[in-house]
Order: sequence, then structure tokens, then C-alpha cells
Amino acid sequence: FWDVVVNSTGTKLVGTNPLDIDGTLTVTAGTLDLAAIAGHTVAGTASVSGTLDVKTASIVITGGLTVNGTVDMDQNAASLTCGSFTNNASGVLDFGANATSALICNGAWADAGTTNPGNSTLTLAGTGVNLSSMNSTDFYHLTISGTYTATSNLDIEGTVTVSGTFAPGSYTHKVAGSWDDSGGTFAASAGTVIFDGTGAKTITSK
Repeated sequence: FWDVVVNSTGTKLVGTNPLDIDGTLTVTAGTLDLAAIAGHTVAGTASVSGTLDVKTASIVITGGLTVNGTVDMDQNAASLTCGSFTNNASGVLDFGANATSALICNGAWADAGTTNPGNSTLTLAGTGVNLSSMNSTDFYHLTISGTYTATSNLDIEGTVTVSGTFAPGSYTHKVAGSWDDSGGTFAASAGTVIFDGTGAKTITSK
């Protein structure tokens, strides 16, 4: 396909082969169900005002992903990669209660909507971009392999691993799990990190 638009009630279920979209993906209304199929690709951007149900599939969106509806990643093994991520006020990123799904973002991360992090892992792999979130709980496991500057407070319910560069800005960040920046750079010139988890945790830093 070139551009794909889903704009109807009900669910559109992908069949036996992955979607190969050379243009853009737009889910205006209804649900696009990617089923248990690996290898979906979108060469352009994706916009979701309905529901994108990743199920146990994998999808790579080269451009940015903008969410005004729901991106559902509540099943284990769900995998999504995007060029950047924008979750607007009406948007929902749902990893479910216990899903171990994974999301990789290769650009800026801006979350002004609702995120249910479950037990997911978010990897931030962009270069020289900002990281912001307005949620009470932003992430479960957070891996920063790129170069990011926080532009808001962050709340991480799992572990933090920094193998790239993370500048905390003048903000307060809560971490419930262990912390490891031994393989990267924690550029701490301001800001506060609060370790608020229960039980024994490990802090590994240069």
C-alpha cells in the first residue's frame, strides 16, 4: 500500500501477511487489529484517533506516531518502533496490567495523555531530543540508549538503564527500581532523583 486510512466502526483484522505501507497510516475511527503477525512496516508517519491494537505483532513506523485515540499493547510480545512519539491529551497508551511488551522510540517523546505502563520496557534511542510526560506514572522499565533531556518530572515504576546520555534538567524524577548508568552518561547539573521503591535496589553509577 501507499497510504492506508481506517475510518469505520468495528474492527479491521489483518490477515496472514504483514502490512507494508510506503506512505502513511491513519486510524481515524474503529480498530485496526494487527493480530499475531510480525513485520508490519510504515515508511511515513502514523496517526491514531481510533484504536491501533498491536496484539502480539511487531510494527515499525519510520516516521512519528501521534496518538489521539488508543494504542493497545496489552499482550506479551507486542512490539512497536516509531520515529517519535506524541500522545496528546485525549490519547491512551495502554500496556495492560502485566504485559511485557516493548516500545522503541527513535526520536522525541512527548506524552500529555494517559499511559498505563504495565510491565513494559521503553527504549529511547533518539539523538539530541526531549523527553516529557504529564502522567502520574510514566514508565515501567526505561532504557535510554540515545541522548535525551528531560523537560518534565518523570515517574519510573521499574528500572532505569542509561547507555546513552540522560540530562535530568531541573526536575524531580522518581524511580521505584534499580538504576544503572555505568554504560552511559548521566549529565546531572540540576534536578533530583528520588528512589521510592520498596525492598533492596541497586544503584550503579560512574
